[in-house]
Amino acid sequence: MDISDLGIFLSSVQRLKGIDLSSYRQKFLLRRLNYRIIKTKSESIFDYLNLLKKDSAEFNQLLNALAINVSEFFRDPEVFNYFRKNCLRELINRKELHRAKVVRMWSAGCAEGQEAYSLAIQLKEELSKKYNFFVKIWGTDIDKDTLQGAKKAEYDSRSLKEIDKLLLDKYFSCLPNGLFRVKEEIRQMVKFCQCDLLNDAPLKYMDVIFCRNVMIYLTRQQQGMLLSKFHNSLSSNGYLVIGKAESIWGNLSDMFIQVSGRQKIFQKK
Repeated sequence: MDISDLGIFLSSVQRLKGIDLSSYRQKFLLRRLNYRIIKTKSESIFDYLNLLKKDSAEFNQLLNALAINVSEFFRDPEVFNYFRKNCLRELINRKELHRAKVVRMWSAGCAEGQEAYSLAIQLKEELSKKYNFFVKIWGTDIDKDTLQGAKKAEYDSRSLKEIDKLLLDKYFSCLPNGLFRVKEEIRQMVKFCQCDLLNDAPLKYMDVIFCRNVMIYLTRQQQGMLLSKFHNSLSSNGYLVIGKAESIWGNLSDMFIQVSGRQKIFQKK
């Protein structure tokens, strides 16, 4: 499959499945598609399209290949540490000052839920001596299979290497099969649902959005579109955290105050 076939594929997928994949960079999309074509032993792009029509499991495999669902708890610990000390505490103090004790967070592109649960653990720790706060964290992803894994909330030790042992003992249960399950008090803080970030309506009134290592797979135009959506989604003075290889540029930089250039944390103006 080459660039000349890509337009046919994209329009066919949008017609068949109602999902727009045109936001991905062409070279990245071609690599992932060719991998699936070879893996399924399809002889052409048209054979692969016919397979997608008949086999919903393969379509989920394709979405999984595009999603790069690799994550772990507290990935890039310095980002989480900075966010907790300089942003989360400021947010909680501001909520108390205005007697608006509702905190809403969004892990956009949440994969199997590690980031969303990491945020829940941080909030739980920060609110341990505070009362009457209502917390809701949303984890969204385009891939249904990874969302099922997120809801199951069972992880192997590789996902947990950045967690302090005290937090591991406090918020996880060790299962007989060697996996660790997030405890109910943390699971109930998080709701998972499917969302196509570019084509679905964004969540509203968010105090914090984490969207890390998603935009690197999008075109510059689509990145701008997504950042505008996030700006509209955030409440006043809400925080946006993006990946270290990502940036906010051009006119979009007028919408956000840079809190930490190193950690890629911004605040809505």
